[in-house]
Amino acid sequence: MKEKNNFEANTIQAETPKLLKDVKEISEDRGQFIGRRDVIKNIVEFPLVKAVEELYDKNIRTTETTANRGDIANRKKAVIVIDFDTLSEENKEIANKICKVGANKVDEYNYAEISFPVDDSTTVQEIEDRMLTATQQFKIQPLLWAQSRTEAEIRKFFNIPAEENIDPQDYADHYYYDQESKLFYPSEEICRKVKGFKEK
Repeated sequence: MKEKNNFEANTIQAETPKLLKDVKEISEDRGQFIGRRDVIKNIVEFPLVKAVEELYDKNIRTTETTANRGDIANRKKAVIVIDFDTLSEENKEIANKICKVGANKVDEYNYAEISFPVDDSTTVQEIEDRMLTATQQFKIQPLLWAQSRTEAEIRKFFNIPAEENIDPQDYADHYYYDQESKLFYPSEEICRKVKGFKEK
């Protein structure tokens, strides 16, 4: 994930190029929060979409991805970066076996990098298959990276006076309010994922 508009991103994805050298870059900010599965195809380059969806379905946080024609000359690899600190202990063990694990001193977190060497002849299918082979080794885990907030925390975060009533709809652009738990979540989908895992 690295800013082009979503229309261009969708156009790029729809072309389904066969070779990496034909995949254009989708620039998105590193560390962008993914609160819904359906946005992945707009912010992740085509060869990595299925692998990132696989991670998302397993409640694993992806923080950075790249698989485009520029990587052939620059990084010389396709990359998916995972937030190591929010992995379950089981998944940390898996990451230590199949990933490069290190510290991101800029964003202050530990990462696990899945990478695949690329060149002019690398196909999209090769990258997709290799990345899926890696991500399929991880196990589904509790969602440990999406912060929910209580009403008190929302008041503090938005500096709302104690005497002022909070209408959850006023914050619908930023949060989904769950009536049952009385908590604010980053999205309704995240809420379902958190609660769904707890119920298993």
